[in-house]
Amino acid sequence: MEFAISKFLPSYLNDNQNFLKDQIKMLTDEILKKIPESIKETQLDVLINQPSPKIRAEEYRRLNWFVIEVDFPLILGDSCCLFKVNDMEYLKSIDDKDDFINFIFLPISHYQLIIGSSDDKFNDNTQLANLNSEIARCSQNFFVSSEKSSQTMSLVKFLGNEMELFLREEIEQIVSDYFSEPNSLGLL
Repeated sequence: MEFAISKFLPSYLNDNQNFLKDQIKMLTDEILKKIPESIKETQLDVLINQPSPKIRAEEYRRLNWFVIEVDFPLILGDSCCLFKVNDMEYLKSIDDKDDFINFIFLPISHYQLIIGSSDDKFNDNTQLANLNSEIARCSQNFFVSSEKSSQTMSLVKFLGNEMELFLREEIEQIVSDYFSEPNSLGLL
């Protein structure tokens, strides 16, 4: 059997190259269509189940809160809050159950944001240096800005780049669930 496969497979692949490319493109397109809905479902699951709203509220209550004015126009993203946790370099759009929250950033206008801090005061302006690019990265679909500048337009490339919500196991589960549906691609 192995001999037959190794003998005829190259010929089959060569003869059906266009068909196979079309099928792979169709499969890729179908999977990509399902990712935004899966992201929403995962975010809702995290918000509802991990941790409970009471535990989450208590965690936020222990933070010190400040309204900060910045000297550059902030963009407002579709993810609302950003979290700096466990001293990680990057911000993320949701905190997980076991995260230690260093900061929460919530832009409220073009030049103001609310900051929740685990410290008694907020005087770390280095945390603000890349805030707009982090807001764009953590936004799934859009952000709004008070100005149209080349600097603001350059942030579009960061939209939707945050994928920490999808652990490898979650992606594998989505793909597995998708393919377990009979005739999910309409190929049969």
